[in-house]
Amino acid sequence: GVLAALVRARTAGEGQLVEVSLLGAALAVQIQDLVWLAGEPEGPAAAATRGDLAARADEIAGGLAMNPYYRCYEAADGFLALACLNLSQRQAFLALFGLRDATIEAPDVVPDDAAVLVEKQRLTAAIEQAIAIEPVEAWLARLGAAGVPAGPVLARETVHADAQARANMLVQEVEQPGLGPITMLGPVFRVDGLDPPEIRPAPSLGADTEAGLQELG
Repeated sequence: GVLAALVRARTAGEGQLVEVSLLGAALAVQIQDLVWLAGEPEGPAAAATRGDLAARADEIAGGLAMNPYYRCYEAADGFLALACLNLSQRQAFLALFGLRDATIEAPDVVPDDAAVLVEKQRLTAAIEQAIAIEPVEAWLARLGAAGVPAGPVLARETVHADAQARANMLVQEVEQPGLGPITMLGPVFRVDGLDPPEIRPAPSLGADTEAGLQELG
């Protein structure tokens, strides 16, 4: 499913495989607009205007209306997240509804033809109406059988209790002196063949002073 997908890369030094689950990345980053690539425009912090907020609202609303393959849907008793990352997954998803999409190969591109855009919006609306009739678990079972990545949408405050987050040690419990056991986000990077390191409690005030002074000589 969506949460089980892994982003993989090889380190330049020893050629070890490093894994970052999508769930771990989402917990660590959450908002993709806080990631910049080299060469992208930079500038000082600026207060948002009413126009900025309206533009973002229109962008989100427009994207949800025209792209049925990567978004959240409301079912009869909750919400589910869908992430069709390739053509075969998108085709399998559409087949569940007996629908066709002329823009399925590039669903993120806004059509220049207004009629094509309207048709995409109608397609998405039809899928929304179909999903809204049945509960989340029924859709997750159907999507999983079709090979379509999907998962339930959980309240942010309860994600730490999800079985997959626990099994992947994305949340860990640490004994914090003076406070007792604390549950917090664990390491999101994995090195091939190694278990993720255990997180350590925050040091108490002055706990590292002597070691720091010794290191400085």
